[in-house]
Amino acid sequence: MAEPLLEVRNLKVSFRSEDGVVKAVDGVSLESPFAKPSDAPAHFEWKGLSSWKKNARSVADATNRGYSVVPWLKMVAGADYVPENMDRPLAFSWASVLLSWGPQAAASAVVLELWTKKDGGGRRIALPDFMYYDMGDPIGQGPATDDALDALLVGSTTYKRDWTKGTILVNPADSSDNGVSVSGYVDPVTCRPVQITSMPAQSYKFLMLPGACN
Repeated sequence: MAEPLLEVRNLKVSFRSEDGVVKAVDGVSLESPFAKPSDAPAHFEWKGLSSWKKNARSVADATNRGYSVVPWLKMVAGADYVPENMDRPLAFSWASVLLSWGPQAAASAVVLELWTKKDGGGRRIALPDFMYYDMGDPIGQGPATDDALDALLVGSTTYKRDWTKGTILVNPADSSDNGVSVSGYVDPVTCRPVQITSMPAQSYKFLMLPGACN
């Protein structure tokens, strides 16, 4: 009889645990959690409202509890350059991340594909300005449950999350929300006061407190 190719004896298995709870993984990567790249002419598709809520809760739960989560804001389907018209889905995804982000996020990070812009005969990295807005720190816990998400509603489908230097608005639904009333903030580009009374479908707003805009 031929010898076996592999023989295992006295196999021992151990699992990392925290407070008696087994930690099966060190972290989770969420690929395109809020908008995903597409071959369609627009180059992207919105995630449905139920998927948006689920991924927002996942980001919040991990960053509330100090676990590692990596939202991967993937803006291109293959290995090509990121198309030129992707600022809107990126901003929507970035705003959704900030709306979900919890206070214990040291082990987490957001991954973004290289953003490039045509410049003469080549391309250069050019991240949109909204990626650099200093919103400060998130206030309170991230919305890790349906009830916590509902508590952030400021209209029928628009969510508002406060940070120490401003606030984030996101309407992830595929219809407009005309029941919004938000004031007391300024536009981060002009530093002029704004009043928000409606939010179009799949829209976002980055707003700053007057004293934080410069």
